[in-house]
Amino acid sequence: MIRLAVKVPSDVAVAVSGGCDSMSALEFLRLGGRKVEALYFDHGTPHGAQARDWLVEYCENRKVPLTIGIISSERPRGESEEAWWRKERYSFLEGASQGREVVLGHHLDDAIENWIMTSIRGNPEVIPPRRGKFIRPLLLTRKESIKSWARARGVPWIEDPSNAIDVHDRNFVRNSIVPQAFRLNPGLDKVVRKKIEALKTWS
Repeated sequence: MIRLAVKVPSDVAVAVSGGCDSMSALEFLRLGGRKVEALYFDHGTPHGAQARDWLVEYCENRKVPLTIGIISSERPRGESEEAWWRKERYSFLEGASQGREVVLGHHLDDAIENWIMTSIRGNPEVIPPRRGKFIRPLLLTRKESIKSWARARGVPWIEDPSNAIDVHDRNFVRNSIVPQAFRLNPGLDKVVRKKIEALKTWS
């Protein structure tokens, strides 16, 4: 079951990648009667182009406005690819949203992954449901629940094959460390959910 972690306006932009999480967020809000516009940022990878073409067709068929951005700068020396992509993506979303709040598709499994990764690096961080104009309505919902909701309603998505391999630190944490952490504490999702709910910065 999906329950919103934060109030979503009636007119909102939704950051989409073509994956299950963001497509579920888009359809959940669209089917719920909200006015939505999809925002897609192409990172310049082969999958990025494939997802872009897929999203163009998807949004045209459903009459959902779609705005596309593409990475256009050179990666600064010494900056990781992940950090560079993130900075460019958020810059695009900030501008393309035209003052509206932007829905991100992060869910509880993302929050668990992020908390573990930042803890390992010595600075534990809890992803907030709201940060400025960026909101994460699905943040208290497990990924499997989102997938079940999408399958039940016939929501299609496109998988990024790089998610299955440890090409970035985040992939390694997701694919290798998180499953082991759940072996040690099967209630880890409840631990992180409580941390999110305890934050003072969301509404």
